[in-house]
Amino acid sequence: MPSTEANIDELFEDGIANAGAIYKRGNEVVRPLQVHSSSVHQLLKHLQQAGFTAAPAPIAIDETTERISFMPGVVPAPPYSPWCLEDQTLYEIARLHRSYHDAVTSFQPEENCKWNTGLADPAGVGIVCHNDLGPGNIVFNDGLPTGFIDWDFAAPGRALWDAARTARAWIPLDDPQNASTYGFGGLDPIKRFQVFCDGYGMNRQQRRELLDLLNECNAVSVAYVASQVKQGKPAFVKMWKDYKLDALYKVRTKWIEDNHDVFVKALI
Repeated sequence: MPSTEANIDELFEDGIANAGAIYKRGNEVVRPLQVHSSSVHQLLKHLQQAGFTAAPAPIAIDETTERISFMPGVVPAPPYSPWCLEDQTLYEIARLHRSYHDAVTSFQPEENCKWNTGLADPAGVGIVCHNDLGPGNIVFNDGLPTGFIDWDFAAPGRALWDAARTARAWIPLDDPQNASTYGFGGLDPIKRFQVFCDGYGMNRQQRRELLDLLNECNAVSVAYVASQVKQGKPAFVKMWKDYKLDALYKVRTKWIEDNHDVFVKALI
């Protein structure tokens, strides 16, 4: 909790790791300083210079906090509005994600950059990925995605790794019963897989490679969340218990394995 509450316009209680520790002051968002904050600011500065406006602008870093620009709009939260689950929304998310990848291709991090690799591509090479573009980290205006926020997990990796992480959250690529527990039930994953890939502009080979990355993405997520639970971090312990994540992750992994060939056939 920030010490000068009189200067706070809005306290952000959502999220997991930083819930209640981030606040808005004027047109700025103030966040706790992390070891990777300087590297993220380098990335955000590059994106501004590259003309990618769907990311906050870096403002300043001091001894305990970082400040970035506030991105106005709506951040989806359950229960999700119908527009959030529409195929066109998914298409636009994928299209904007591709725009980010195009803009970040020319980014050359300084040698001393530090990144949070908790959700990173084990390959560790490629562009700097966002790695965490689930519903809580995309800002919308008039039903269209206009901003990517919370860059704490940005780290080098393959573009398709980043795309796979976004696809699995938004399609979602999960057992239908699992999906219904977090507000994404009743959707057609095969159709939405095609919609996402069309929006991103993937060819058939890229779509196949994305499918092949899904369970590795899941394994990385499970390992990260489990590590936070093991450390006794309250938000993660609560999430693990409330959503029965141990069972959910196992069911998700099996569903992806069982349906892999079904998705591959849909690419033909």
